[in-house]
Amino acid sequence: MTNSQNKELITKLIELILTYCMSFFSRQYSQYGNEAKGHHIVSRLEYLLDDYYATNEQHSKGLPTVRFCADCLCLAPNYLGDLIRQETGDSANHFIGRYIIRHAKDLLMSGKSVTETAYMLGFDFPSHLSRLFNRLEGITPTVYVKQITKKKDISSTSPS
Repeated sequence: MTNSQNKELITKLIELILTYCMSFFSRQYSQYGNEAKGHHIVSRLEYLLDDYYATNEQHSKGLPTVRFCADCLCLAPNYLGDLIRQETGDSANHFIGRYIIRHAKDLLMSGKSVTETAYMLGFDFPSHLSRLFNRLEGITPTVYVKQITKKKDISSTSPS
């Protein structure tokens, strides 16, 4: 074989491999359709997190992780992250964090203290909840509660 024949053969093999990869990729994303698959995986992840907290698994397993969620959904962690990022524009880790913060807000507004809320959600220390809350919301849980109660006080004293 000549040098040009070797180059041509290598080029054809690379082309064949890339064609196979594109075919595989297309099948992965067309299983539910791009949009439906994204919505499907987001709703499955939210259902999984709802179930995780409803069964109080956070007390024995701690906070849910991307790896745990991916394993439960029979997906690779990176693939789950890619699907969540594609659908929401956020990482899977932030998606889970935002889910936890939504529940923290509900608990805080129901009168639970930051400490009670942290332990109910599976944090080892209340400061870990405060750090996550501050990173995602820009304020601490205590400041959040003060702001909400202040808004409630203002709306209840203003004439209707």
